Amino acid sequence: MATPAASTSLGDSTPGLADTSASAADSLTAPAPAPDLEKLKRYFTEARQLTETARTKSLQAIDYYDTDQLVPQQIEELRKRHQPEIVINRIKPAINGIVGVIERGRSDPRAWPREPEKADQADVATDVLRYVASQNRFKQVKSDCFFDMLIPGTMAAIVGVDPDLQVTVTQIRWEEFFGDPRSRRKDWLDARYLGIAKWMYAALRHFSPSRAVPSACSFRTVALER
Repeated sequence: MATPAASTSLGDSTPGLADTSASAADSLTAPAPAPDLEKLKRYFTEARQLTETARTKSLQAIDYYDTDQLVPQQIEELRKRHQPEIVINRIKPAINGIVGVIERGRSDPRAWPREPEKADQADVATDVLRYVASQNRFKQVKSDCFFDMLIPGTMAAIVGVDPDLQVTVTQIRWEEFFGDPRSRRKDWLDARYLGIAKWMYAALRHFSPSRAVPSACSFRTVALER
């Protein structure tokens, strides 16, 4: 998923550069066109129907990581025998060990110059990358995404720009992410679309503490076509 980049002028008063910077900033803050809701619903419905088996296995993988590894029939049989429901979870320590190895080997972002005379430019790029990583708590986001890859099997993040033109890196929860089910590449580069689907709950106008249930909800879908 590509994000637009704004070009900036550092101490240069050339009109052409200033105009380019202004137009890029305007393009970032300009309102997006209204989406085709029917097309988005069609994308999501297709992805949900054709990946139902995979999503079910992802939920099972999460249960196994959380030591919920016995099916109701096994639990019932153990209770008939008056045996305890003991599960020795060998999956969770293995996953945590892999994450620990990766975290011990991680390093801060670094830009390297292609030519010796561009070392100063590489240092500036390094400072920018480290600033973006610090502002977005990138190490934690990367770790959370890695857990999603190891357990449910799908990880995703979106790189965007906020209203203040600051770069943002946000994790997409695996159960909210959907993509073209006919994609065959692990990095989704051949996917026709990628999207995020969320349940949005409407707030109650008259809210009672004894009934903490939203009165209505809607489903929001956002997708990017390639």
